[in-house]
Amino acid sequence: MSHQSHRFTINSPYQAYCFNRWHNGQNMAMHQHDCLQIYHVIEGTFQVNTGDDWQIIPPGHAHILPPGYKHALRTGQTDQHFSITFRSVPDERGMIQRLITAFANPCIEPVALPASLLEYFTSGNLMIDDLSQLQLIHLFDAYCLNLLAQNEQGETEIRKQKLITFLETNYAENLSVQQITKAMEMSRTSLQRFCSTVFHCGVRALHEQIRMEHAARLLIRSEISVSQCALECGYADIYAFSRSFKRIKGRSPQDFRHHAKHTDA
Repeated sequence: MSHQSHRFTINSPYQAYCFNRWHNGQNMAMHQHDCLQIYHVIEGTFQVNTGDDWQIIPPGHAHILPPGYKHALRTGQTDQHFSITFRSVPDERGMIQRLITAFANPCIEPVALPASLLEYFTSGNLMIDDLSQLQLIHLFDAYCLNLLAQNEQGETEIRKQKLITFLETNYAENLSVQQITKAMEMSRTSLQRFCSTVFHCGVRALHEQIRMEHAARLLIRSEISVSQCALECGYADIYAFSRSFKRIKGRSPQDFRHHAKHTDA
């Protein structure tokens, strides 16, 4: 990989970028920024300290430092990385604010590096005209959108697991949508949209599925009656329980139990 190093000032929302190689022992003492800054490691060993201790930034990962925070940087071996320094004022497209909202605290995150951006860095191109600036801004936009998309995927997975855990913990409760929205700290509309996108059903239907999965396990693994199983799953009405079970599992509770035991025999 090329050894060139360069730094240029570019247009909003990006203030400047730096692409270079640090050699063993190079460092930058603790300092503070009044703007957002991203360091992305391409290869080698690079470390950051935001006040607690030194952390390794693995290749393919980015260190994101929001405005007002401090960091120190160092390399233990030769590395190659680039940094993007953003403007200190919001941009009209909202890119800076979206990044600051998504990454409110200093962190290290994996992020896909667009191949075209790496090609630009290693090509030796100098940003000497407006067209080159537009090209680089476009490449940085793609990089930042990758970072936001991967963060959103991570947030989605966390929220998904939180919802499943809550519903499974309360499988025997006849939860209202309001109770679930309160636990999830989401509006009713946001929760329903989230469930529709992730689970392809409404939140009440999701809770019903989880309750019926628990009922199925009880019917297979224990000898309790269907009425007792209904009570265990929070259904006072055995007929309502049987209707729900058949709608989800395709068989009545009794038929399901008989079929499961016959299949295992």
